[in-house]
Amino acid sequence: MDDRREVAPPDTHSGEGVKRRRVALVSLAAFFVPFVVLIAGGRYLGSGDTVPAELLPISVLGDGDLAFDEFVQPGLPLPYWYQRVEGRVLSSYPILPGLLNLPVYAVARVFGVLLYPERFFLSLLTSAWLVAFSVVFMHRCLLRLGSSEGEAALFTCSYFFGTTVWSVAGKGLFQHGPSLFFLTLALFLLARDRPRSTALAGFAIAMAVLNRPSNLLIALALTVFAVGYRRRGLARYFALAAIPATLHMLYAWTYFGTPLTSSQPITIGQFNGSWTEGLAGLLLSPSRGFFIFSPFLLFCIPAAVMAFRIGEPPLSRYLVVAVMFELALYSRWNNWWGGHTFGYRILIELVPLLVLILARQWKRFAAVRGAMPAFGTLLSLSIAVQALGAWVFPSGFNTNIDREPWRLWSLPEAELVLDVRKLARGGGPTGLSDSAPVMPHDADPMPAWWSAEADDDSILCHLDRPRVGAFVRKELIVTGWAASGDGPVDVQVLLGSGEVISAVTRHDRLDVCGVFPQVGDCRRIGFAVTIPSKGGRLRESAVSVELRNVQGHVRRLGPVRFYWRG
Repeated sequence: MDDRREVAPPDTHSGEGVKRRRVALVSLAAFFVPFVVLIAGGRYLGSGDTVPAELLPISVLGDGDLAFDEFVQPGLPLPYWYQRVEGRVLSSYPILPGLLNLPVYAVARVFGVLLYPERFFLSLLTSAWLVAFSVVFMHRCLLRLGSSEGEAALFTCSYFFGTTVWSVAGKGLFQHGPSLFFLTLALFLLARDRPRSTALAGFAIAMAVLNRPSNLLIALALTVFAVGYRRRGLARYFALAAIPATLHMLYAWTYFGTPLTSSQPITIGQFNGSWTEGLAGLLLSPSRGFFIFSPFLLFCIPAAVMAFRIGEPPLSRYLVVAVMFELALYSRWNNWWGGHTFGYRILIELVPLLVLILARQWKRFAAVRGAMPAFGTLLSLSIAVQALGAWVFPSGFNTNIDREPWRLWSLPEAELVLDVRKLARGGGPTGLSDSAPVMPHDADPMPAWWSAEADDDSILCHLDRPRVGAFVRKELIVTGWAASGDGPVDVQVLLGSGEVISAVTRHDRLDVCGVFPQVGDCRRIGFAVTIPSKGGRLRESAVSVELRNVQGHVRRLGPVRFYWRG
């Protein structure tokens, strides 16, 4: 009798199975950690740019269309985030972020959530899951391109915590979150030379362009790479890329009357700025600079040069070219600072490209003495900066920044300086803490003309100076403008000390008509008051401005809190 027992052959794949399970667990963490970090506290940082994405799901679920007529009052000028086309109010931006917002709203509606009051938190959920998935795709792409598990974890964390992916893209439903989702997905798919992956990459790249037209430059670089190095599946690449393009043309034809429009009003005249000023500002300005808000990306400069060495994988070179194309484009944009935002919002799409370029050269950097401590220091600074953006911003820096772009180069009143001051004083809506003051402070000015019954938000106006959190060193200068369709507007300035100043100088503000044509007559709509300093101890002061039209209706600006020896 043969009593030998059958012995199972050794499991040669057990090590590979353990590795796969470990990668799967890390991928789960790569999703849930950013998602929880982003939604914790429910802090949403949208702007006028995000309004269409926040409201489109309500329009789709309520009226079954892609227009916004129900959200505007007939006869009033449209805000910049809307445009009127053939009698319908449409978004001034691509509608893909709003469509991606639809699933969250649909689920919320099933559970009886009131959509309009909760639109900010619902949009935060969408922003969070889009960015969280981009983190997962980034991690898997790093592994596919040869990074070790430790390196992949390091650069995945750097991608999220060390850049405006955390502080901007994940905190508001701008175009950037969907862009990161589709671009990182495309990079993950192109990292493997398989026909199916190549084909799906075509769809992802087209969706990225559909979401944000400027992604076309990145798409061109990646498409040239696919044509040269991913020829298997190339026919399906273009076939799948045609699907988003066709859907967009149907939308444009239906709502704009022509399939040949991006739906986002963009003109050549918007890109006639100085490229040297724009490039310097994008990279180095104290309140927008790429290398100021994410200094660890300075390592990308030598990494980009190394990418062109013989023997380097071709994908890195195409990523470098894509980065150069995008920088060249936005350095020519008249509004290169991107309006009211935190850091380098308009360049967020470059972050995944730069992280991959840097990761590829990591082993070379690791062999250089002193490189690792320097990288660790710069990454720590980057994370601290992004924490300010996610938890402390806004600081008041952006007040009137489009008219005072010179402040983008000011160090004493830079965005990060104001954020740190706000944090040091316990936060608060104006960046200052009234509950635990660190210096003498005035109360908010008491209303004089204004009352709830007399309030009239239809009076067009703007307070140019002083700015929130500013340090006024000599006399206090209060300037702004106010206009009403009913006729002249009276102005008075109120200080927190109780002083009321009615002797206001009036002057023409023809510049206002160039930006706000609905104002009409811009003669003598400007106002200015100069208040001498009384010396003494620096204190936290406050000012408000009251504006009264001929019908006795009043609008109140402020209070604005600042520092002054007044």
